[in-house]
Amino acid sequence: MGASSVRTRHRNTRNTLNALEAFLARGEVHDLMDAYEYSERIISDFTDVIAELEERKRELVRQVETQLLVQQATEHFFEFMEKRFQPDVSIRLSADSVEKHRDGIQSVIDKIRRKRKDFKREAELKLRELAPELVQHNQSLLYFVLDAIEIRMRNAAELMLPALRRALQSFTKRADIIIRQLSYLTSQRNNSVVDVCRDLAQLGQAQQDQILALAGAQLSGLNLRWLDPEQVRLQQKRQQRVLYTRIEDAGEIEDDALREVALQQQLDRAFITHNEGLHDYLITAMAGNNKVSTKDLPLLSARDVLAMSHAVETASYQAVDSEYQFVVTPTGETASNEYFDRFDVFDIELIKKSETNPDLEDL
Repeated sequence: MGASSVRTRHRNTRNTLNALEAFLARGEVHDLMDAYEYSERIISDFTDVIAELEERKRELVRQVETQLLVQQATEHFFEFMEKRFQPDVSIRLSADSVEKHRDGIQSVIDKIRRKRKDFKREAELKLRELAPELVQHNQSLLYFVLDAIEIRMRNAAELMLPALRRALQSFTKRADIIIRQLSYLTSQRNNSVVDVCRDLAQLGQAQQDQILALAGAQLSGLNLRWLDPEQVRLQQKRQQRVLYTRIEDAGEIEDDALREVALQQQLDRAFITHNEGLHDYLITAMAGNNKVSTKDLPLLSARDVLAMSHAVETASYQAVDSEYQFVVTPTGETASNEYFDRFDVFDIELIKKSETNPDLEDL
């Protein structure tokens, strides 16, 4: 049977919607009473299916005592899934689902309530003639029927449908356990371990010890070794780096903050000293000589003062591709000038690298 030809014998949800739409279009009260009866059957259908699932689950539990009954229970489960679930329960959860048609039914009910007064008055009179047993004092029968349909749909969607899903889930879990048990029993048909254990359990303690001792003697030829700890190493779990790419608006920056940042940048540029500039300053100060003392360095500008204070740093920076290098030698003397109250005196000399280490010529 194809999926397109599957029909459910319970179509009460769709029938309720169709009957309400017919009453809205033609005003025939028989259609409204049909919708009232269909909505009542929705709840009873859910109750019947839930009760059937519970009964089938209890039956499955009773049929797992022996392997034969397990096979029978499995056959019953697949028969239910093919002949009962597909043509009825599955459609109740999809095509005829109360969740699917609930909004449509509610929309039609709201449209009926907004109809003209003469339409509702005529429907009220016909309903009282058709169903006098439903008439209550000081209450509109039309609104009573509409409210009843609305309440039933709400109960079906919020109470009965979740209960049906829970019952179906419980039933399928039970069937899954049975199928697993059947698979286990089938796999044990050619396995004598279970039979051996059962036979041993029926023997006395002395016989069990004797049989196990013989089995141990036969297994004595096995050679067991410990694993080499060097070959067993735990792999560290690699942590994935999280990259945050979200861009947030920092908002408007205050003028004081901008002024402070600009001032800091100006001060950094004013007091920064580059190695190349320092070397040029020293070479100019040497004036053709290869040696100069820090106390004789000229101080004509603020940059000269900064260069003098960093003069000894030339020993830490040497050009690899140059044949010359600076050598800084402390003299042990101290001096002072108009910018420094006291400072140590160093001799800075520019010499060839071969003169500092004669062994380099042999390399």
